[in-house]
Order: sequence, then C-alpha cells, then structure tokens
Amino acid sequence: MFSEDWVDVDYYDNRSKIMTHYPNAFSHIFKPRSRSHHSCWGDEYDYVNDYVVQPVHFEDGTSVNERMFICFTKDRKMGNLRLYYVSQEYNVVESMPHSSPIAGRFIFGFHEHNPLLSVLMLAEESAIIKRRVANKGRVVELNYLKFRERKQPSK
Repeated sequence: MFSEDWVDVDYYDNRSKIMTHYPNAFSHIFKPRSRSHHSCWGDEYDYVNDYVVQPVHFEDGTSVNERMFICFTKDRKMGNLRLYYVSQEYNVVESMPHSSPIAGRFIFGFHEHNPLLSVLMLAEESAIIKRRVANKGRVVELNYLKFRERKQPSK
C-alpha cells in the first residue's frame, strides 16, 4: 500500500510538476486566463477540472465509459506525483434495500505495465460527512437531525 498525500494544485511548484510530467492532464484541469484576468501573483491559469468521460478497461477485455475527474497525489517517501481519476458518486449499498445510502467513488489509474485505465479501489464516504464551514450554517447539526428523522437510537 502506498502512503500518499493530496496535492494542492494552487501551489506553484506542484502545478509546475504537473505541467512537466502530465501535460495532457494539466491542459484538462487548467485553462489559460485572458491577459486582463491575470491575478496579482501572475497566475495565468484557472483551475477547472470538469468531469470527463473516459473508457475503463477490465481484465476480460471489456470496457465501459465512466464520468470522472482528475486527482493528483504525492508519494510521501519519494515525492513523486501520481495521477488518478475519480468517478462520480455512487450509492455503494444500493443493493441493500433498507440501508441508508453510503456515497462512494471509484478510483481509477494506470498499472505500471498496462497503458489502459482500470479500477484500482473504492473510496467510501468518511464517518464525518461534512465539517462546519464558515457562512454555511449548522451543516453538521442539520445532517444529524436529518439522519435522526429516519432512525431512532438503539436502547
């Protein structure tokens, strides 16, 4: 298992490494700004990272198209960037009729000796659904109350 951290693409050095090592991904997630909209820091790009449809390949030779966005991580030991694609949200317990939904996203990437995009892992929603954000009100409390409407505590 790899020890990786999320990459802050607002940090110039990270953005520069992405531009150098992953030029196709860079051109997808960053769009050039017009000259009149450059920031006071000289930033020439806007971070966009829209969903894109990519084919995902399986060991049996079949493939399906999946909507996904790009995500970079950095290896803690070596500092190398890694490119992943993250799916839209799915209810990972959809087949269990009386279960509360659990959001999950599939993580896709390229294996070392395989140039085809394939499924690597499933990331489920964390135990902390949302954290309180300034000017967003009582997000945590409201989520709890919404949950409690459907479920009573056990005795």
